[in-house]
Amino acid sequence: MRTLIGKNKGGYIDEEKNLIYMGKETIQIPFNISIRSGDIIKIRGNEYLISDGIPYDFGSAGIRGAQIINSKDSAAIVSASGIRSGAIVLESGIGSGALSVQISSVIGEKGIIVGIDRDKSTEAIVRKNMELFNTKAQLEFHNIDINEFDFTSEQRKFDAVFLDLPDPWLCLKNVVSSLKMGGRIITYLPNFDQVENTVLEMEKNGLYVIETFELIKRNLLVRKDATRPDSEGIMHTAFITMAVKKTMQQIIV
Repeated sequence: MRTLIGKNKGGYIDEEKNLIYMGKETIQIPFNISIRSGDIIKIRGNEYLISDGIPYDFGSAGIRGAQIINSKDSAAIVSASGIRSGAIVLESGIGSGALSVQISSVIGEKGIIVGIDRDKSTEAIVRKNMELFNTKAQLEFHNIDINEFDFTSEQRKFDAVFLDLPDPWLCLKNVVSSLKMGGRIITYLPNFDQVENTVLEMEKNGLYVIETFELIKRNLLVRKDATRPDSEGIMHTAFITMAVKKTMQQIIV
């Protein structure tokens, strides 16, 4: 499938049916028109770009269920995790799959996402978005609270763990036990108190906390002789904490 990118909103195209889906609206494209990535299509006077659908476009073209992690944050999270092709990762609080799509684009068809979410309806949305954005990783979905997940029966060790939860400190002990040595845990939290509780619990459970940060994105309005920062938009989204599972060995030189 291809996506549709616009200034204010977007959607996706079902090329077999020549249908555009924009939110709850469905628009028919004449069957005698050949659609290519890079084409511009006008709908009611508004221009949209037809794209192959890359993870960055999720915010405007992805199918929404729960609130998403936006592209600036999800790209940084995946980069900070150190995952590569074929990685096995745990993602809890999977939501609409914005982060899942970014992860899948990196770990590829040999990679595995063990996704955990209490909302059963999210699985179909995530799988649809992974298809829409042409990512091939395997998704093993568990409709359960992460604190009820049986980590003792999980024979694999995860290369990385991603936690988009309001209280990740409650599951850290079990999560750390399932992480490879040197593997990374990334949390995504909106408030200072949540970050403080999480970082303190990370340090208690054998993790080396590298840093906590937030990313601020400010768009520019580019106009001849009047280019300036956009005065609208959300500045703060969440705080990202990255930590690594350390061994007991200390090397002194």
